[in-house]
Amino acid sequence: MSAPATERAPVARGRDPALPVLLGLLLAVRLLVAFAAYPRLVERLPDWAWANNDGYDRIAVRWAETGVFAGEDGRPTATRLPLYPAVNAAAVLAVGDRYPAAVMAAQALFSLGTGWLLFGMTGAAFGRGPARIALGLFILHPHVNNFIFRCATETLFLLLVTAWLFFLAQYARRPRRASMLGAGAALGLAFLTRPSLGVLPAVVFAWAFVRAVRGGREPRAAFGDVALALALAAALLAPWLARNAAQSGRFPVVQTWIGRPLFHGFHVSDRFAAFWRSERTLTDLDEEALRELRARTAAHLAALDRAALRPIEREWIEDDFARRLAWARWRAGLPRSALNALRNLALAPVVQMTWGSTRVLAAWNLPLLALAALGWRRAGRTRPEARRALAPVGLAFLYLWAAHAFVWPQARYVLPGLIPFSLYAAVELDALRVALTARARRS
Repeated sequence: MSAPATERAPVARGRDPALPVLLGLLLAVRLLVAFAAYPRLVERLPDWAWANNDGYDRIAVRWAETGVFAGEDGRPTATRLPLYPAVNAAAVLAVGDRYPAAVMAAQALFSLGTGWLLFGMTGAAFGRGPARIALGLFILHPHVNNFIFRCATETLFLLLVTAWLFFLAQYARRPRRASMLGAGAALGLAFLTRPSLGVLPAVVFAWAFVRAVRGGREPRAAFGDVALALALAAALLAPWLARNAAQSGRFPVVQTWIGRPLFHGFHVSDRFAAFWRSERTLTDLDEEALRELRARTAAHLAALDRAALRPIEREWIEDDFARRLAWARWRAGLPRSALNALRNLALAPVVQMTWGSTRVLAAWNLPLLALAALGWRRAGRTRPEARRALAPVGLAFLYLWAAHAFVWPQARYVLPGLIPFSLYAAVELDALRVALTARARRS
């Protein structure tokens, strides 16, 4: 018996001849952004210079020179996760002082990988037309292009999240252990880059198990698939966790920069009206939070024997203190804090550190989100099984959107969920293309 019309696979067999062209265009655009647009941009906006970052490359240089994962003061640190500094450190070892250019080139390649995965995931579910459009939207996305020349984790983290979702979609279509192991590897590397996925993997892997069993996979085999994937992710994390435990006396210490950004986020969110009135930039508010937190942390540490504290142990104490301060502030102003979180749902996909960049991104992301919502609805009517197989794509977007609306409303933190979810915008645009083509033929 043939499948219903809404469930027939739309994928043309064989390799799409447009894919190499689109990937070549993607790489060309990313390299042009990094090596042609970036130097001119920095002349006008010095704050966008490579050196103005969160310290990843400074840790990397120290790591490459001394073999110690440490800050500029030479003390071991866990304020940053190790995978992205490892990319920078490899570039330092390879080309010395010219490492920023090498990292930009690597980030262009990371983006190329993301584009290939996005194309494959979209094409397997919805066919060549949406896959081509999804890749085209990815090529043009201004925020993605922005992070090619920044010293930031966004490009690498986006690749790893997209890979995780790609392998989960493969497993949902055909439950094979190799696909689940790919998801486990991508997840472990993602957690070595940023901790943003939080508890989401627990939900998603439970979904993958249930779906596999309902699809005919023997429960013991499905459980084994998921268990091996989680074991692989844990094995990738284990050396980092062991190092931090040995140097702090606490377990598990994934990162010592979690409570402090939580404090910053609540502070900025509570004073967002100053940004809204164009009185302060988010950078101003962030620095204000940093000054307050440093003063309060210094008073807290004054009661401790600092000389007896190991560097990462001290970082953990500071971060834990910041976490407790943040939650105390949130609870003290509970009604206002809850309203802030609801307001931030509208802001998180578009807000950047200045109003100018926020306006530019809003002009792209708001229509993209509207089209993606329409495409998600359309897929539920015309390709419900494909949409079900891509459930983790929607879950990842909603999780990152809601979590960062609650904590720190910035578009950069929603980006790793938004880009995979944008494949639904491609579904809607392709349906519009088909309708216009049919109308033109009739006329």
